[in-house]
Amino acid sequence: MLNLDLGTSYTNVVSLLKDCEISENVFQIDNSCPIRLDISSDEAVIRFKMMEDQSYGWQSDVALLYFKSGNLKSITIYFREKYSYRGLICGKVGLGDEIRDLKEYFALEYDDVDEVFYAFNDGRSSGLELHGTSCDLSVDPAQKIGAMKVFLVD
Repeated sequence: MLNLDLGTSYTNVVSLLKDCEISENVFQIDNSCPIRLDISSDEAVIRFKMMEDQSYGWQSDVALLYFKSGNLKSITIYFREKYSYRGLICGKVGLGDEIRDLKEYFALEYDDVDEVFYAFNDGRSSGLELHGTSCDLSVDPAQKIGAMKVFLVD
């Protein structure tokens, strides 16, 4: 998405987004559908939202950029059919694909409290979080990736 790197400053992200503005608060990135932006007044969050569902809160989010101390800390993308990000993890697995397909590349651990999977390499967090059907793969082995988050590892 916009070739953003984690750690990019809030100011630089907003500048990149302004280049994609096609009308007031409507943006089109690369070959994507037009989307609306919701930028928090405290400069902590930028939400990319579907055009149709203006009355819904987080349910119309397409992506969420979270900033901490003025720098991009995480990017979360959601599976929303025509709006979905089409990038692939390890060049093979994307939104709507099965979570278990990533076992070839990562050790996946399900967190019962957060109800998400975390990806690990050599016992260390890879900075990848996956959302499925809120259960372990032993319960639903074919669950699809409904959202993914990349984040800076402390």
